[in-house]
Amino acid sequence: MKKLFIAMLALTIAASAAMATDTRIATIGSASTFLTDFTDIYFIPSNLVAYPRMINAELGTYPATYPYYGSASVTWTNNEEQTWGVMGVDINHDFAGRQQFGTDITAINTWIGGPDALPHPDNKWHLFYAKKMGTMDLGLHLARAAGAATADYADSLGSTKGEATSGIWNINGSVTMKPMENVTADIAAAFQMLSFSGERSWNQTLPAAASGSTTIESDGGSAIMFGARAFYGMSDQLKLVPVIGFGTYSLGYKTAYAGLDTVGNTPEGGKKSATNISGAFGLNYEPVENVKLIGGLHFGMYSSTVEDTVGVFGAGLKEEKVSTLVFPGFSAAVEAQLVKWLGFRVGASKMLTKTSTEDTYHTVPTGNVTDESSYTSAPFVLGLGLGLTFGNLKIDAKLQDNQPFDLGYLMSGNPQPVFTQVSASYKF
Repeated sequence: MKKLFIAMLALTIAASAAMATDTRIATIGSASTFLTDFTDIYFIPSNLVAYPRMINAELGTYPATYPYYGSASVTWTNNEEQTWGVMGVDINHDFAGRQQFGTDITAINTWIGGPDALPHPDNKWHLFYAKKMGTMDLGLHLARAAGAATADYADSLGSTKGEATSGIWNINGSVTMKPMENVTADIAAAFQMLSFSGERSWNQTLPAAASGSTTIESDGGSAIMFGARAFYGMSDQLKLVPVIGFGTYSLGYKTAYAGLDTVGNTPEGGKKSATNISGAFGLNYEPVENVKLIGGLHFGMYSSTVEDTVGVFGAGLKEEKVSTLVFPGFSAAVEAQLVKWLGFRVGASKMLTKTSTEDTYHTVPTGNVTDESSYTSAPFVLGLGLGLTFGNLKIDAKLQDNQPFDLGYLMSGNPQPVFTQVSASYKF
């Protein structure tokens, strides 16, 4: 459940990803939402008009984060005036919501196992379109993540067959506007449909004839995300940045049995739902040319409810409620262009987080029994990175967390990578 909160809070803390680039955003961390050139096109597709001709390659992370091993995208337009707008396509880029859906699929597979195990939705693609409309930029984004698997086993004793699918449809739009000379605002919303299904059937001949089938499928599944951000220019060097976000997530499952082998089996089912509200207020300050200071204060509230007959999404025979509060959260980052071809960036954040859990058991003869627990944590995250510029080609790299102590195998003998994430973008 904590992963769902992180994914939803990302709308206002780290968004989905950045066109320029995932590595830069991962290095800066939570403070990246205060960047004026954040350029997120996956949740804010109207930003596409600022990058009409670009090739972007994300080389993934080391060690590889399953099931995301990198992606590639390209954007184009017909002329400098963008008469037909700006179009874009991306292959394999991750998007908000897929991570939690994948976690839930893993939980289901741990329970069912066998040839009807659900595949992760690893085949991902994105389509973008954006166009300038007077003082506004409008953008649309359609994405799909899907997976499919089949299994067929046969021997002298009989045969077993299984097939399963999973998928996410994502559609979202955004508006970027400039209501005043010193004010720019982004408003974005997204809707996702989540689904999965799995079926296993068998036909046994020895030692006795028997047959049957089991199915599991999603029972409702959706996510809604909303975010808004503004940049208020106090001066040419200083901008104030308020951000707000809201999100919901719900998913259920149900089972069914057929055949003589399954007589007496009781169908199972479970549902989970979650709501998140988050916000941030920060600043973007350039005290001198080629040096940028960003940072701010973060806030988030998350609540979820799980009801499950066998404990796939949570322990069975009870109702589980989880609430998480992040406040205060702090972030800060520095970006500096040291020379024309080399930049350095560092980002840090610390989030005071309190998580409370309430479990209500319904099987006690004397009535419901409720257990409550809570804990507090304050994780600290630090990232260091470099930016290399060679004309229209930009390469971003995130240093491995133990740098500068390891410095790679050639210098230290420690078989650790110097970089753990690399991205490249080229304007044409």
